[in-house]
Amino acid sequence: MEPNVIINEILQNPLHEMYQSYLSKKIKIVCSKIKFEKNDIKWIIYDPKSLTANPIEKSLIGTRGKDYGFCDPGNKEIYISILAIQGDLNGKNILKQINNNLNLIGKTYKLSGVTKNKRDFLADVILDEITHIVTKSNHGDDEYDETLERFRYIYYSKL
Repeated sequence: MEPNVIINEILQNPLHEMYQSYLSKKIKIVCSKIKFEKNDIKWIIYDPKSLTANPIEKSLIGTRGKDYGFCDPGNKEIYISILAIQGDLNGKNILKQINNNLNLIGKTYKLSGVTKNKRDFLADVILDEITHIVTKSNHGDDEYDETLERFRYIYYSKL
C-alpha cells in the first residue's frame, strides 16, 4: 500500500518533502501492523497555525485534535499536523543525541532498548484517525473506544 500523502496548499514549509516522505513511511508501518489496507484515504499534512475553519467544521476531532490531527470520514481524508510529525522527529533526534553523548563518555546504550514499548506519538495520532475512519464515530463512543484500544494493542504488541 502506497499512501496518498499530500501537502496542504497553504503550507509553505521548506521541509514539506521530508515531512511527506516521513509520514508516508510511518503510515505504511502503522497500517501494516494493524492490517489496515484502505488505499482510498487521502492523507493531508497541514500547519495548524495556518488552518482555516472550513475543513474542521465537518471533522471528528479529539482534545487538541486540530493541533495534531483530525479527519473527515465522509470524504476519507485524514489530516496530520506538522506538529505531530515534528514531535516524532524531535523525539528520535533527542534520543540519538543522548546516545551520542553517552558514547563520548564511554557508555553505550541501544536506542531500541530505550524506545521499545514506549508510546509512539505519531503512530498514536495515525491510529486515532484511522479509528475515526473505520468506525465513523468519535471519542467516547463505545465502538470507537474499543476499536482504538484493539488497534493500539496490536500495534504496540508488534514492536
